[in-house]
Amino acid sequence: MSLTNRREFLRASSLAMAGSLAGGGTVLLAQQSPATFGPLKPALVDDLVAANRILAGHGVVDAFGHVSVRHDRNPERFVISRSVAPALVTPGDLIEYDLY
Repeated sequence: MSLTNRREFLRASSLAMAGSLAGGGTVLLAQQSPATFGPLKPALVDDLVAANRILAGHGVVDAFGHVSVRHDRNPERFVISRSVAPALVTPGDLIEYDLY
């Protein structure tokens, strides 16, 4: 099987699996980012970045762990770092999500 055929097979398989997981035969091609509720207080950003690094430094979380906080203006939103090791988190890595 050529590299191009493998890529096409993996792409088609991934789309089919996503559709079966979503139910009803719906295929999810892309997930939209939720609208932001505004920037976090700078102190909360600093605390979240520090918490990631401190817990990683003490071995509480590793490359697969995470730390999150509720948004300071809306408790139904939370902020977590993107897919990066906690020891490497920076303020630019933080992403806001809906709780539900």
